[in-house]
Amino acid sequence: ALFILKLPNKCSPALHIKQCKLILAAFFFSGIFPGCSNSPTLDKFAARHQLSTGEVCAQEFCLVWLASTAKLPSNELRIYIGGDGQPWRMNKPADNPTGAGKLALELMLADPQPSVFLSRPCYYLREMPGNCTQDLWTSGRYSPEIVSTMTEAISQLPEQEAAERVTLIGYSGGGTLALLMAARMELPVTVITVAANLDTAAWTGFHGMLPLSESVNPAEQDYSRRNITQHHLLGGADTVVPPITISKFRRNNPHAEFRLFDEFDHRCCWLEIWPEIVADY
Repeated sequence: ALFILKLPNKCSPALHIKQCKLILAAFFFSGIFPGCSNSPTLDKFAARHQLSTGEVCAQEFCLVWLASTAKLPSNELRIYIGGDGQPWRMNKPADNPTGAGKLALELMLADPQPSVFLSRPCYYLREMPGNCTQDLWTSGRYSPEIVSTMTEAISQLPEQEAAERVTLIGYSGGGTLALLMAARMELPVTVITVAANLDTAAWTGFHGMLPLSESVNPAEQDYSRRNITQHHLLGGADTVVPPITISKFRRNNPHAEFRLFDEFDHRCCWLEIWPEIVADY
């Protein structure tokens, strides 16, 4: 099914730009994450919003998680996954892929349901360990290694023990990973993607970029098993992941829900009305 929603009056590009500036300013002064001394930019964010924090290690990587301590317990494990950050700088692979944007974190905070933010391997690190090679955030950003690491990390989260179902919410490239992870989960899974590149071949081709040769393309996977429910949210004005780039994915997944927010782009204005959007799920 396809739903087209108009941009509400309270959500405008001007408001989005102003809000982004405030968010960037807040994170500019972030220091070292308590308990995870190799994770800058997240400590003040966690303290400001009274988030519990921790680290979970899976395979060769250690990932940071943030969760609300004020929300009521739930039998649903709801996990947010961030985007690709900044894999490239000046036409070269970045030394560190963590970008300035924190939209997935902000969406998690705006969610009235208990939720957790889980970092991606090699993101939010001050010093990159030897196993964090540049292919893990360039050509292999959605590789089987990344997917299996994050899936294993979820199984070790404290909240996972009481969970009867899992909801994976991914923004941009985080949505790509969420869908690939869902295929590996044993519990019933709901996947909600926001402005996600669901056909990596079409996406790189549209932008004239190098193919993601070491990554798995979600458009070529089978999600027909019964315990995966898909909801994909698209921005009609998104020039980063234009809706046309997921045409093949839509044809191959006729039972998934696709919602087109006509005037939204890649960043605006998901956060402004996120509680209203996510309430449907």
